[in-house]
Amino acid sequence: MEMEMQKEKLVADERRTLAYAADHFTVDGVGAFIDELANEHKFLAIFVFATAAAPETAINLDVATVNSRIAKLGNFPAIQSLSNVPLHRDWELLLPVYIRGRRAALLNRRNIPPGEEPSQVYLDRNARPFTLDKVNAAFSRLSKKLGLPIPIELETIAWVVAKQSMLERLMLQQHEPSFRRH
Repeated sequence: MEMEMQKEKLVADERRTLAYAADHFTVDGVGAFIDELANEHKFLAIFVFATAAAPETAINLDVATVNSRIAKLGNFPAIQSLSNVPLHRDWELLLPVYIRGRRAALLNRRNIPPGEEPSQVYLDRNARPFTLDKVNAAFSRLSKKLGLPIPIELETIAWVVAKQSMLERLMLQQHEPSFRRH
């Protein structure tokens, strides 16, 4: 009996692994999950969805780095340089618009002077930098509310998008004509 319970626990733990999640969630499913997120977390999730960036990279991304890359490279190459997957052209303004729009408005509402603002791009509703634990806890609560079999975390989003990108590249390679010299 105890052996069966241990086996069931192992199966339950395995089902919660990232690999399991990446295999059982689709890009569309992850997109639908992001649509349900509160605005506080939505833009961070969209960035990870667009770029497949590692969660730690996304959470710790700072405004100075983004602005420096945009100044040196331009919008699209700057955002592509932060991405782990080929980026769609529509995403090139993702960070500049967020930084100059929503983030600036949040800081203004919280009366945070420019010299005292946090360096991170993504901030919570109190204008404090996110932590991965807090973001994943919020995602877990939403996953439970939506009745998902396993919780979606920020890393799940990155893995699902990276996997889909890899599959798309493989499909393209299979359909490219091969040219041989005779």
